Amino acid sequence: MDSYQERRLVSAFTYIDQLLAESLDILTNPQSRSCFTHYIPDAPSDRRQLIEEQLHRVRDTMHRILVESNITPPAPICGALWAARSNVLMSLVAIEELDNSALAAQVEMQLKALMQLISDGKSPGHQ
Repeated sequence: MDSYQERRLVSAFTYIDQLLAESLDILTNPQSRSCFTHYIPDAPSDRRQLIEEQLHRVRDTMHRILVESNITPPAPICGALWAARSNVLMSLVAIEELDNSALAAQVEMQLKALMQLISDGKSPGHQ
């Protein structure tokens, strides 16, 4: 396998893994505490378990193929805190676009507290 084929395989497997992770999250946590749920929890627990097991088999197969092809998956490129901070920053931008209404100010205050917690590990008011 040449380097182009290796990159293509890694790229495809990375994308598949992201889709599987999202699928698993949808099935195992369909109604998170969000007020904007997107999914109806229609998978019975036994079926969910079977699907989860198959998802793991797909991931195991992809890993085996990479190992057999002497391909090392790319290392993680950023920290989880950085990613979470970026998402909260984008949320703050969205709030700013609401022209600082009183309702938006309530959410903005909570987002800033979340940003502080992500940034320094302390929630506001705790030393």
